[in-house]
Amino acid sequence: MIRDAEQFVGRRAELDQISNLLKKMQGISLVGERRIGKSSLLYHIFLTGQSRLGEEMVFAYTDFPGVKDEKSFYQCLCEQLGRTGDKFSDLQDTVRKRRVVFCLDEFERVMRSPAFSRDFFDTLRSLAQSDNLALLIATEHPLSELSLTKQIATSPFFNIFRQIEMGLFTPEEALEFIHNGFDEANTEITENETERVLRLAGRFPFFLQLACYCLFEMKIGRAKEWERAFRRDARPHLQYLWDRLKPSERATLRRVVDYGGVPNEETAEDLARRGLLAPLQDAQGRRGWSPFSEAFEDLAAHPPSMPWRDRLARLRLSWLESVELSLWPPTIKLQSKRPADKPRT
Repeated sequence: MIRDAEQFVGRRAELDQISNLLKKMQGISLVGERRIGKSSLLYHIFLTGQSRLGEEMVFAYTDFPGVKDEKSFYQCLCEQLGRTGDKFSDLQDTVRKRRVVFCLDEFERVMRSPAFSRDFFDTLRSLAQSDNLALLIATEHPLSELSLTKQIATSPFFNIFRQIEMGLFTPEEALEFIHNGFDEANTEITENETERVLRLAGRFPFFLQLACYCLFEMKIGRAKEWERAFRRDARPHLQYLWDRLKPSERATLRRVVDYGGVPNEETAEDLARRGLLAPLQDAQGRRGWSPFSEAFEDLAAHPPSMPWRDRLARLRLSWLESVELSLWPPTIKLQSKRPADKPRT
């Protein structure tokens, strides 16, 4: 996570949107893939919020260290504002006659804990709808998908948030990110090296950062073959992204990689919003897609083998989820149409 405001790069559209919503004390749900930069953006809002929105605003940040129940939750938030207390009424008194924005990272810890009841979320909503408190929450998945029970999922708490999805850097932001880092290290990077970094890592912030680091290590003589080092270090993180995909999403990625087409446009657009696919456009204006980086494309083309028990569990899950049933035959068909010169996996 980037903790220095001077080193933060990009996310201008997201920053403008968040600032405009917080002016109205609107709750915000920031959603994005693991390591796409949610925490860095959240912390940057915490650091620069007053300069953006005015000195009368109070910003606090926490990722819930040690929070395990409702009592410790209220205690954590009160402490971030320099007060003591472990009840809702204590938090209510702490934010009274103030305009407080809580930047809440790793909110899954709360959503996935059975220690937090429906009443907890309903009560917190009443305060978050006031003019005194706004919640800026970061999670890997939409809040509605994180609820442990149907009762919690139907809480009106989740209706107070405006969802913002974080995707890839823009091309301009990616270039700025690369050149700022090498300029700060007083190290030159050629145009060909810049292009290679972008192709290999894409505009996904974490992988872009990792590729720049590996290239820098080679330039100062501490490492050799930076591309091989990047692929080795990036592989477990890329595999994490792959393992979290639904069967239909994997089928879409394989279709893009193997045939250059898309069996499900809606799935492709969702993957693009999440930063796993990047849109393409040829000289004739025809639209297409590609995996966000060459390294991720290689993994999609040759996915890691899966133990048979995991395969059986995933197959069973695909049959249990009705949304996946209609997509199962196209997946079979895609495999049967694989060109003969490509190995089956």
